[in-house]
Amino acid sequence: MNLRSIKINDLESCAGVFAHVFSSEPWSEPWTSGGAYIRLHHFFESKGFYGVLAEDNSGRVVGFVLGNKEPFCDGELYYLREMCVDKDLQKSGIGARLIKFLEEGLISHGVIGAYLATAKGFPAADFYQKNEYGISEGMVFYNKRLSS
Repeated sequence: MNLRSIKINDLESCAGVFAHVFSSEPWSEPWTSGGAYIRLHHFFESKGFYGVLAEDNSGRVVGFVLGNKEPFCDGELYYLREMCVDKDLQKSGIGARLIKFLEEGLISHGVIGAYLATAKGFPAADFYQKNEYGISEGMVFYNKRLSS
């Protein structure tokens, strides 16, 4: 298993993993590789991008985590936007290794904290809590659908 920073040439492979994972249970969202590529490329091109991936011994991308660093009043924060691991390899430790590798890189860049949003009751919520991400006591996440 190799862990490294995401480069632009990796986005297509990451998009394939993303579409496969999030179009399957329990999410069942209508992702295509093309749509996933557009989303991941958007984050890649956004200011403060930082992301890492895991590839197996043959060089196949099996998971990734990405987001953006942003300034805050007392230092930089990291907004973790997307993370996924190949469906067949989930619960094998790859996700935990990715998060740890990401955090080590962020610390080396002077980032003081990270935050994210995920769906309640989904396996991802338990994963983040097991990896020491807590539910914020002082913040809530709001949303509003703008079209039908």
